[in-house]
Amino acid sequence: MTEKNLEEQNVKTALNTFEEEQVHQHLTQANLLRMRGHYDEAVNECAAAMKCNPSSLPAHSLMGDICRDQGRLEDAAQWYRMALDIKHNPLDEARLAEVVSGIQQLMSSSMKDHDPEWSGGTSQLIGYSPREHLKLITALSVVFIVVIVIWLVGNHQSPPAKIAGVMPSKPVNTAGIAQAVPVPEATKGTVYGQAGTGMPPDDSGSIGQSSIHPPSVPTTVAPVPNTSTNSQAAQSPSGPTIPALPAPVQSQTTPTPVDKWQTSPLSNGFALQNISNVGEGTAAVQVLAPSSFLQNSTPDRRVVIIRNIYRAARMAFQQSSIYAQAQVFIEVMLPAGEEAIAQASVLRATAREAKPDTDSPQQLEAGLQNFNVYLSSSATQSSPSSSPATGSSALKNG
Repeated sequence: MTEKNLEEQNVKTALNTFEEEQVHQHLTQANLLRMRGHYDEAVNECAAAMKCNPSSLPAHSLMGDICRDQGRLEDAAQWYRMALDIKHNPLDEARLAEVVSGIQQLMSSSMKDHDPEWSGGTSQLIGYSPREHLKLITALSVVFIVVIVIWLVGNHQSPPAKIAGVMPSKPVNTAGIAQAVPVPEATKGTVYGQAGTGMPPDDSGSIGQSSIHPPSVPTTVAPVPNTSTNSQAAQSPSGPTIPALPAPVQSQTTPTPVDKWQTSPLSNGFALQNISNVGEGTAAVQVLAPSSFLQNSTPDRRVVIIRNIYRAARMAFQQSSIYAQAQVFIEVMLPAGEEAIAQASVLRATAREAKPDTDSPQQLEAGLQNFNVYLSSSATQSSPSSSPATGSSALKNG
């Protein structure tokens, strides 16, 4: 490669880097304006980002978010489709599906308002048109009639129930003379109804007794089976089978999984304001600091900012697993509006390993990217070339 070609390649690389920085600044400002409800200014920032890079995927996705927040669902769907044309990604696909579902619901409600079958009457009470309501009542009536007919036919064909334990009365002939009932061979010589005898065995298995010929109490009483154990009753061929009782189930408590992103809340009056998705797995986190924080001129306020940046980033990663990076913006609410005092980017892997409450400030600051503090007494950008003496005296536990 010649020296001229190498120089041209370096120039192109520098231009691309400059364009990416410009696009990133415009999109960051546009997302902050969208969170504050300044949609027109946010659209202008997105347009400026598209001028720098017409094929910017985050710019198209953010334009869709702005239109969605304004209720312009059709415009939002168009921007999400253009973002998917640039590069297919699951985030824009899910947003497009959500917007299309909202459009369909609006169209369905509009059709109900203009359809004469849905105006007034029973449709307001049960959710059906009069025509569908009539069809439903007819179908239920037919089913009811069929069930009644089947029930009547089944009762008509079933034989009469046998009344167990009632002795048949003696048949009477045409002359009015009682005929003797033949006695089975096995029971000849036994007169029923007298003392010391019992009733003939009944094959129905019931315990009813005859009201016409009541039997006398037999002198011999059958032994009562021992019911002390379930095993003997279960092994008896004539007795009912008693199933074994199941062993009691001991309740087991499942340990609750520990959330690896669990962290302490923000300190020193800092409050989490908003978490939004800016595309490509990046979350924009807005944190508000108290106005009294500007009057604090001690060096430890830098440590407070660093620890709260990590805590806010971990809250964003805890909210959703799709975020791979968090951009944290810390602002102060003043009478004239918000004023940014610090910002930084934190990777998901760095935030997972960090311990915001116990790690040293130097170790936490080394894991931040694009860390800037805009305070008057410490408006310096963090850089690896900072002297150890200055860092150790300025960073304290916050």
